[in-house]
Amino acid sequence: MMFKNTGNLDVMAYLERINYKGPCQPTIDCLRQLHVAHLTSVPFENLSIHCGEDIVLDLPLVYDKVVWRHRGGFCYELNRLFAWLLEQMGFSVILISASVYHLYTQRYGPPGDHMLLLVSLSSGRRVLADVGFGSGFRLPLFLEDGIKDVQVNGTFRLRLDSGMWFMEQLNFTGLEPNTPGCVAKNGDVWVPRFKFNLTEKCWSDFSAMSIYQQVSPAALCCCKSLCSKHIPHGKITYMGWRVISTVYEDGKVQKTSRPITEEEIPVFLKDNFGFTLPSKLISKDEPIQETCSNQHPVQH
Repeated sequence: MMFKNTGNLDVMAYLERINYKGPCQPTIDCLRQLHVAHLTSVPFENLSIHCGEDIVLDLPLVYDKVVWRHRGGFCYELNRLFAWLLEQMGFSVILISASVYHLYTQRYGPPGDHMLLLVSLSSGRRVLADVGFGSGFRLPLFLEDGIKDVQVNGTFRLRLDSGMWFMEQLNFTGLEPNTPGCVAKNGDVWVPRFKFNLTEKCWSDFSAMSIYQQVSPAALCCCKSLCSKHIPHGKITYMGWRVISTVYEDGKVQKTSRPITEEEIPVFLKDNFGFTLPSKLISKDEPIQETCSNQHPVQH
């Protein structure tokens, strides 16, 4: 397949970055393989915020960061870049806005707290794709109400309620049924992860929220230095002064945590994520503060 590259953005270099050697047609099988390849190659990370780098929503800059410098990024970077890749392969993609359910505060964040992708297939079916949510679904989800999707890293579903879609995960983290926002049914506990509608957004619509994520004490990305990547049967995560290893086996999740020193962090990032930061990382792991809704940036 011939690709129409955009300026210095090269599709083949991107595919090499995510170790992808599969088909390049706008099909669900291709989308699934690309999705997994991306999640297992490119980390969700916010370390730019904690080492003095500006995060600018500019496609060539994001491409350079992820492809040439082997970095990761947060949702506004990774999902926009992935959307560009899908567009080059002939997929129909739009950006949509979500509000994340934060387990730390047990409430939803502001609109635009997360950006994800809605992909339309030639069959007319629509699929939710997301390579910028550190602990989300590994395979894309069909936009269908109430369908259980059992994956390596958990069981997920989309639920439609009064025009709003909810992405939920079954028995995630073992929360009790009375946890605010959880939907308990027949002994199962569906834990909310984020909610969204299908209104198409422009990338610039997320500019204010990108700044909010970088500076607000109510935003996870500001409060915690974080880098996380899926691996075949688990996930490896750096956060603050901890390393968290997650293993998925027989439908169960096992997590172990160990401390890491400031001196060990650069070597750990290089060995496990394949990059070196341009300047000193200021590690951070502070509680996320709750704020009133009128303190959130205005969404246009």
